[in-house]
Amino acid sequence: MTGNSAPAPRRKIQALTVSVNYADYLECIAANRRHFDRWLVVTDENDTATQEVCRRHGMEILFSKRLYEDGAAFHKAAALNEGLDALDQDAWVAVMDSDILLPHDFRQRLDAQTLDDAGLYGLSGRRVCTTLVEFRALAVCEPWADNLIYTTFVIGYFNLFHLAQKQNRYPEHTSDDASSYDVHFSESFPAAQRHYLPIVCLHAGDTSQNWRGRTSDPFFENGDQLHDTAPDSTAEIAARLGGPGTHAVQIGCYRGGTSRTLAEHFARVTVIDHWGLGARAIAPALAADLAILASRYTAETAGLTNLSPPLEHSAETLAAIPDASLDALWLTNEPEYDFLLDLLPAWLPKLKPGGAIAGGFYDPQLLPGPSRLVEFLIGPPDKTFADMQWCRRIADPAALLARNFPPAPEHAPRGVVYVATDEADVDPLLVSLHTLRRHYAGPVCILCAGDEIPALRLAATRLGIGFRNVPAVSDILPHELLTLHALDWSPFTETIFLECATLVRAPVDWLWNALAGSDHVFCAAGHRLATAAFAWHRSSTITDTWRALAGMMLDDFGTKSVRAALAQMRQDNVLHLHADDTIWSGPAKRAPAGTRIHALPRLARGGALRLYPPWAAAEQAALAEL
Repeated sequence: MTGNSAPAPRRKIQALTVSVNYADYLECIAANRRHFDRWLVVTDENDTATQEVCRRHGMEILFSKRLYEDGAAFHKAAALNEGLDALDQDAWVAVMDSDILLPHDFRQRLDAQTLDDAGLYGLSGRRVCTTLVEFRALAVCEPWADNLIYTTFVIGYFNLFHLAQKQNRYPEHTSDDASSYDVHFSESFPAAQRHYLPIVCLHAGDTSQNWRGRTSDPFFENGDQLHDTAPDSTAEIAARLGGPGTHAVQIGCYRGGTSRTLAEHFARVTVIDHWGLGARAIAPALAADLAILASRYTAETAGLTNLSPPLEHSAETLAAIPDASLDALWLTNEPEYDFLLDLLPAWLPKLKPGGAIAGGFYDPQLLPGPSRLVEFLIGPPDKTFADMQWCRRIADPAALLARNFPPAPEHAPRGVVYVATDEADVDPLLVSLHTLRRHYAGPVCILCAGDEIPALRLAATRLGIGFRNVPAVSDILPHELLTLHALDWSPFTETIFLECATLVRAPVDWLWNALAGSDHVFCAAGHRLATAAFAWHRSSTITDTWRALAGMMLDDFGTKSVRAALAQMRQDNVLHLHADDTIWSGPAKRAPAGTRIHALPRLARGGALRLYPPWAAAEQAALAEL
């Protein structure tokens, strides 16, 4: 066909939500109403609070007759099907939970997508906000790009499909509550017809709760201010930091409002495309979405001659900005470990002495996580504002850089390693490291097996010790066996291993000395072998043998397979043993005077707080600093 064609008609999209005793959450996400031609809420006739929210925000109400039929706990699939029966069957429906907030421009972005009428669509992920304060802070600060829970199938908190297709009702036989129905519904679509929209949402409250009816605490009390927000302080902060001849770098751009405000107060603003608006997308869905976002940002910043286009965070971009030339670094997203560890080493050299860093999400009482990170890496803000924005002048950026990011230690032939497999290892490991440093100044490396633990990476960077994130061979193996596998990644020719929950009471040279006559050395703890500390040479096969034997014994011994394998190796006379009882694993107060290492499982169970009494104050101070 040639000539001008008429634009495609706007899709009709309805929303459907089951909400019973969820009025507090529904109130939080009522702004979703603007995205849909109609929004039908299925509830219970006794739930007057939900009915009031619906009336106030223009949502339709349907009283369920099937939610508790045949004694069901909370038959969500049946209630959803009641709602689907009441909707227009020639339109799309977005089935969504009553606790997810969609992006402000969700409808525009959805309309830009090419949708398959026979397909099922879900969102790419969600950012979970466990408190009202966190939810309010993020609700007005898109994009929600960090700390996301990504979906591995088209999950039930958001399902988009056309009601004219064959698969248009939820299976009711899989459960009598709010669990599993969405999985079976998703699996009823061929894999090629299950799609993810390149859009994420904000989730109010914890996930995976209330499947059998509402049991969780209120998300907010009646006296809480849900929708009132403090005035935007961007202009006030920019007026403090800007002026003639000033240059600011804005890290991250999404909407043009912040860029426009900065351009009004700084002579020059360089914009860094932290969220990838200008990225090249292979997937058509993502390409269409980025086109919408990029064109919107361009339109909202049109005519600003002192504002750069969004630039890639690259060596070329950094090279074009002289060192010590910036008056301000403006961080537009939530402070997060990986973000700051990546950005600060690159941009601090560009900041003038006395230049400033500004950002948001700072309130030590209400948002302790990001606030603690700002204080730790940048320092307490000079000025904070009611909307949780903050700024701090940096008198000596080079000194701040050196304090947070000391040069990596040079390769050494021998060193000490720890292995961490989850967050519970962090506190005891830092305590153990503090005691080690009383007696040993050489190289140390933390091996983090599996998912990276950002707090541990940050501590390692700050302390100037090595950190390696190493693969975990399995997510079902016991902690002890995962630790054995991680030891393959030791960077040293000669290695001493220390368990996280150990206190070092003497120099560790005796382990190096023992390696002079053997390629490995193990220690006794009373009358049995200890795994809390041992040493080996890279040429040794002892850890390979140990792993293999422990793997074979796993079915019979479970979590004790590593110790059982070590005992078997001792019985087979393949271990080189240190002659003295150098490790103590009993109560600290009964430890023999010559004990060099305390192996204290209670150190881990107690969160590293129940320590050897003479050191308690020092260890508490070390934890507070870290």
